[in-house]
Amino acid sequence: MELDRDLVLALDRLAPTTWTGTVLRHHAPRYRALDGHGARINGGRWNPPDSFAVVYTALEPGTIDAEFQRLTRRTGLPAGTLLPRRIARIDASLAKVLDLTDIGTRRRLGVTLAQLTDDDWARTQGIGQAAHFLGYEGILAPGADGGTTLAVFPGSLPAGSRLTVIGEKPYGDQPAV
Repeated sequence: MELDRDLVLALDRLAPTTWTGTVLRHHAPRYRALDGHGARINGGRWNPPDSFAVVYTALEPGTIDAEFQRLTRRTGLPAGTLLPRRIARIDASLAKVLDLTDIGTRRRLGVTLAQLTDDDWARTQGIGQAAHFLGYEGILAPGADGGTTLAVFPGSLPAGSRLTVIGEKPYGDQPAV
């Protein structure tokens, strides 16, 4: 996917925000909770396949569940075939975040809420690619269920920013943390 220079310029004019809090992440057990390797290979909402690592997280347990359901729809696989999975609680402290929960930011980028939550990821992958190029550490965005997601670019974390796993357990037949 080619970098959208107009989008880079639009993002470069925005003021990034800081973000600190606890997030949740479900992941396949073969990957560590903070590496983003699976997303780098397969791509995701904010990164094209074979691009850069992204640690996809959510702020609410219901959003983790909704994003897992979205994964099953996108792959066309029954949920059971994607299990087992792990769910991690992660403390995050980021200094340079693109906040797409802010309607003013979305307007300045010319992107709608529907585009951010749609299953067509062309627009969101372009935004993610531009944000990664500009050194953003992550993107705070609306989730599949109306909750909130935080996509973190672990390779972009400078000194002072951090992701720390504070707990992990099996995910699947039980409710999220």
